[in-house]
Amino acid sequence: MSRMHVLGWVWLSGWALAAAAAPADGPRFEPNRGQSGSGVKFLGRIGSQRFAFGAATVQVGSLRFHFRNANPAAGIAGEDLLPSRSFYYSGNDPARWQKDVPNYARLRYRGLYPGIDCVFYGAPSGRSGLEYDLIVAPHADPGQTVLEIEGADSLTLNAQGDLQIRTRDRLLVQRKPRVFQRGREIAGRSASTECACATRWGSTVLPRR
Repeated sequence: MSRMHVLGWVWLSGWALAAAAAPADGPRFEPNRGQSGSGVKFLGRIGSQRFAFGAATVQVGSLRFHFRNANPAAGIAGEDLLPSRSFYYSGNDPARWQKDVPNYARLRYRGLYPGIDCVFYGAPSGRSGLEYDLIVAPHADPGQTVLEIEGADSLTLNAQGDLQIRTRDRLLVQRKPRVFQRGREIAGRSASTECACATRWGSTVLPRR
């Protein structure tokens, strides 16, 4: 299990969770209307990669990302409606088919922590994978945000400060955070200082269940 403690006081943005060889097409998020298990609120996909979003959790294959002590009743809603739709025809009973399921480009957990939202979206052009922002309202405490990672075989930091999450069949990367305040990225030497203060990685790996 890895614990990510967000300790900084500014808007934290651009955290990236990406497969090392993720395809370039953007993500699609869709509400679960019976096409997945009852604990799944939204489904996401980038090419062949699938994501399951539940109450303060994200499942990626055998990996489970959990925001510890987060609000389990946080609202989850798609944003930026896409022109595509999803259709699921399973079995012979039309009553169990899911048709015309809307697709969205972004997914928001509203009130994940007091004063903090989390927004998932596709990586900008030139990068691949799924990214997310922790949006901290004025006077909210970012120190309450803790992300736990379960199911990894190993966790290592690369030379760029990114967290590499390895399982038997894949490598995912939690990229080094970027910091924004009032819509502008904090650049230069002070930004590196803020990022270093904003994040602390643990190194405990839970055994596979």
